[in-house]
Amino acid sequence: MADLDNVQRIVTHLKAIFNNLSDGIQSQLDELVNLEIINVENFTGHSINSLAIERKYRHAIINAVKADIVDLVNAQTGGGADIKLAELSISDTQDILSAEQYRKIADMSLKNIGRKINFARSLS
Repeated sequence: MADLDNVQRIVTHLKAIFNNLSDGIQSQLDELVNLEIINVENFTGHSINSLAIERKYRHAIINAVKADIVDLVNAQTGGGADIKLAELSISDTQDILSAEQYRKIADMSLKNIGRKINFARSLS
């Protein structure tokens, strides 16, 4: 995942691997990536610069957006279309499973990053 250090590069990467997305979904990719950055920030407690995304956050962000893309394609087509991800083709019966798998991968990545925990001392 080299050179996927900002929102635009991630969007370009996603457009290349999901090469048959509708214009409507492609136009939402920037927003999806930015929303996922916010989710990762909320989970980890760390601030993420969208122009210089650290390597440790990229896997979680990209896989969560992949799940969102599969869900959007399902919503747009009613689940009756094939999704092509590079050489992998996902048929309509596997779309939901595929989205869940991407979400699980993203969740595991988030857990590997960890959370920022603050402790406070009680004066009692």
